[in-house]
Amino acid sequence: MKKKGTKMNKKEHIKRHKELHRALDELFADFITHRQGGAENTTIELIEWSHKQTENPTEE
Repeated sequence: MKKKGTKMNKKEHIKRHKELHRALDELFADFITHRQGGAENTTIELIEWSHKQTENPTEE
């Protein structure tokens, strides 16, 4: 990861963006397997769940 205040070139930016998308895909898939209910408020629920997982991960 680049230091704060340094700029990425286009190739680095695309690579980093792809890495972030892969991580988000993995996080969202993990979230879906752990939650129950409908799709209401899923974005905020994902953020809250993700935060809780950083403090106390659940494994199933």
